[in-house]
Amino acid sequence: MYRFSHKVNKRRRNREMKRQSIYQLIARHISSSNDNLDDGHNEYCLQEQNINQERLESTFDKKNDENYISPASQKVYVEDDNEWHDDDDDQHEDDSRLLYNGSSITVSSAIRLISKFYLNINLDKQKINGLLRLIKSLLPKPNLLPSTWKTVNKALRNFTPSLTTYLCTDCYKSCDINTNRFKFCVNLNCKTSFRQRRSHELIEIVRFDIRSQIQAIMCRNFDVLNKSHLFPLSDICFGEWYQQQSDINANKITLLVHTDGAPLIRSSKQSIWPCFASITELPPPIREFQSNIIILALWLSKMKPNVNRFLDQTINDL
Repeated sequence: MYRFSHKVNKRRRNREMKRQSIYQLIARHISSSNDNLDDGHNEYCLQEQNINQERLESTFDKKNDENYISPASQKVYVEDDNEWHDDDDDQHEDDSRLLYNGSSITVSSAIRLISKFYLNINLDKQKINGLLRLIKSLLPKPNLLPSTWKTVNKALRNFTPSLTTYLCTDCYKSCDINTNRFKFCVNLNCKTSFRQRRSHELIEIVRFDIRSQIQAIMCRNFDVLNKSHLFPLSDICFGEWYQQQSDINANKITLLVHTDGAPLIRSSKQSIWPCFASITELPPPIREFQSNIIILALWLSKMKPNVNRFLDQTINDL
């Protein structure tokens, strides 16, 4: 078991104290109606639809500040696990069916317990699928436990779709993918055109569905949006420019866009550069909660990001 230094533990305790204090401030504004969100809002609302689940998540954040599930991808192709639209009729926002005949636990409760377990021990997608199949095989048959990571995320409304583009590292032009999933540059003027590209010879740009993320965050935090008494006086919302914009545009949502100054993963060949955004109208520290951070795009390459190539399409989406 990993042990952390005294400073790390102290910082985590301080973060938890701040979270608890903000919960006390906003408790009277939180409505239990979050449990009955309309299906049409969007299918990505997470399981933190009431304050107890948000507290559970804050505990997880405290222990796993750097955890997130990495997407899989392709050119402007959408993989089965990352479809932007899914009409699966078997998905339930709150599956209250029994896990199996005579079970004392519902499908929804079982999924949440299992997901909490594999998130805490940071299993990858392949191991999660193996764990789910193992548990399913041990349960009485028939049972309703999902057997894949994809279906679990759909059941939890914890599924952010993505689109991925592959660029050539030599010419920055889009690469194609053939039927064997090999990637190659199709630019006739490129010195390495039509040659199979290895992973370190590609730039992978992953764009996420921004609209669905904003909708999910808004529906979870609607009761604390623009509550002026929850904001410190030094916050950006009290700045002169922001106040002027507020007078011009009512009911707007402002995003603070930021990216890390260094790669998240250091290796001999590739690094990951994320571009995040947070909603200004959410009070701190709720604004910085992991579940309230919008993932705009990822740059995966051995090369440092070219800002125009990296964020051009994302800016258009915004």
